[in-house]
Amino acid sequence: FGIDHYFEFVLDSAACGHRKPGSLIFEMALRRAYCSPADVLFIGDRPDLDIEPAHRHGMATLHLDRRDTRRNAPRTPAGFPAVRHWDEFRRDRS
Repeated sequence: FGIDHYFEFVLDSAACGHRKPGSLIFEMALRRAYCSPADVLFIGDRPDLDIEPAHRHGMATLHLDRRDTRRNAPRTPAGFPAVRHWDEFRRDRS
C-alpha cells in the first residue's frame, strides 16, 4: 500500500506466538518500541481484538473501517477515530 514508511515495525501475532486481545502481544509491542503506551498509535480493523484492547493498554487507536469492502465488517466504536482506506494516511494527496 506504500505506507510502510509510517511504521517503525509490525508485530505479527503468528510470528511472536501471542494473540490479540491478550495482554502479552501488546506488552511485547511496547517493549519492542521502547516507549510508553501514550506514545503509540495502534491501527486495527477489529474493535474487539485491536481497538478496545489497545485502548485499555493506554495506546491511541485508529480503526480501519472496512465496511466499504467487507460486508460484515464491524462499525467503529463510538468515540474512536477511523479511516476507511489506507489512502487517508497519505499527506501528499493531489
